[in-house]
Amino acid sequence: MSSNQREINYQFLTSSKNFLYDAREDGKTHTPFHYELLLFRAIQNGDRKGVEDSLTLYQNSGLIIGHMSDNPLREVHYWAVSTIAVAIHYAILGGLDESEAYQLSDEYIQEIDFLKTMEECIHYLCEKAMELVTKVKENTIPQCSSPLINQCVHLIHIHLHSRLKIEDLARSLHVSRD
Repeated sequence: MSSNQREINYQFLTSSKNFLYDAREDGKTHTPFHYELLLFRAIQNGDRKGVEDSLTLYQNSGLIIGHMSDNPLREVHYWAVSTIAVAIHYAILGGLDESEAYQLSDEYIQEIDFLKTMEECIHYLCEKAMELVTKVKENTIPQCSSPLINQCVHLIHIHLHSRLKIEDLARSLHVSRD
């Protein structure tokens, strides 16, 4: 099933002064964290099938989302923005260039402003999850075991069209030129 045909049931938890007590009484809690972890790790690994499988899991089980606002549209937007933010961080961990990832994040979040229903947000997020996992798979900067080398590669990447000296890299990375 393609991401644009997904129908995922959802519900928002109600506002509560004592969420833990209410959750124990009525048995309603957020969607399990391990569902999110499956999705975000699939994005991190550039695993399109893993993302598809995660979306199918959500489709079969539904979403239970915490109460974030008394304004229903704002609540939908808050949830969508937080989902994008986490997905982008996992894409960076998977090797997607940090600058590109943050530009995508800005673009995705700006587009969320125009969505009016939860169904539109779910459709949009499914679409963006597939787009993001594809970008991770195709455009990752190879990561090595040294964080310093990864930072150096990132600096070179963002300064491709400007003169960059070894002294500049050393200063930016707080290391000796030697």
